[in-house]
Amino acid sequence: MVKAILAFVFLIWVCVTGSLAQTPKPCDLANGYLIDKEKPSIYIEFAQFGKADDWKQSRLGEISQKPVIKKGNDVWLRLYNNSCWEIRLTTLSMYVTKIADPANPGKFKMVFGQIQDGNVANVVYTSEEQDGKFVPWAGDSFSTSSIASGHSLLFPVYREHLEKSRSIYVKFHYGWEIKDFSNNLAPDHHAFFWGYRLEEEKKK
Repeated sequence: MVKAILAFVFLIWVCVTGSLAQTPKPCDLANGYLIDKEKPSIYIEFAQFGKADDWKQSRLGEISQKPVIKKGNDVWLRLYNNSCWEIRLTTLSMYVTKIADPANPGKFKMVFGQIQDGNVANVVYTSEEQDGKFVPWAGDSFSTSSIASGHSLLFPVYREHLEKSRSIYVKFHYGWEIKDFSNNLAPDHHAFFWGYRLEEEKKK
């Protein structure tokens, strides 16, 4: 009887450990580097219409915050990090995030250059004409900010930058590329959003 019980327990253990071993982990490269395999690694989707923040009001440093969007005709987009890695992109301000300090339970610490999930950021994007010519805008003072794996951020785009068949793209790097390349030699990746998609949103 005891042997039968032990055999049964062993069988249960094998089944449980086997099923756990087969569960894919988001950042297990053996199972791919995408969290949601139906989506691109980094992509941009329409969020809502509203007044864009004035990029000239960006500061050298500010707290990463949830968006407060006023009524307006500009465009707010959401950029998703659907990859296993942190990504880094250029913003008009250095963002500071308040997070729990694992080394000191109950206390917090400030992390520079990290944008919390779902928060807003004045992301530097490039606006292009249909023939590929750039639409000039923004200043010359920038910072580098990061988005963790599985997180997203919200950012404003001026309406005119997506009109007349224009498109915008956000340039980014994967975190591991920054470590493996020096002297700004990491390859550039682009996440696009095309202006014609706004017409689709109006029809909804």
